[in-house]
Amino acid sequence: MTKNQGDNIRGQENTITPDAFQSLALETGPTISLDHEGEMKSMKLEPLLYASNLQVSVKFYCQVLGFDFGEFYPDEQSATFASILIDGHKLRLVQGGKRIPPFHKHGECGSGVQLFVRVPNVDDEYRRVKGSAQVVDEIEGKHWGDREFTIADPDGYLISFYTPTAE
Repeated sequence: MTKNQGDNIRGQENTITPDAFQSLALETGPTISLDHEGEMKSMKLEPLLYASNLQVSVKFYCQVLGFDFGEFYPDEQSATFASILIDGHKLRLVQGGKRIPPFHKHGECGSGVQLFVRVPNVDDEYRRVKGSAQVVDEIEGKHWGDREFTIADPDGYLISFYTPTAE
């Protein structure tokens, strides 16, 4: 996007107008962002979840859900951080309980986060994980056009798996 194109979608207060943002988001997907000169730049979302037991969480995400293991930091024996990968996207896990950062008003583990994972066949995924994970919302077709189910990880974070039924 050129600076002039960026200027065309900005409103009077140097922000993107809702209509322009909607059309831009439809064209480019969820990684749209503009820098201060109106040039498009790319961003990548890498969620970080606090885990009450890092080893248990890594085992859950890798063995139960089938995500790929990235790394432990600084090493497996004294790990305070782990990365989990799914289709090139990173989920960061951090050992909680050491010191709660002051910006966490309601504790640090399990609250306020729900992850959505789009899969090719949600029914297959449901059959694969239902016996190994706590299902909190059974599989069903949703009125917005997805078929989905939701599980909780060991700390209570919600993970919804879905397949769009109409696009």
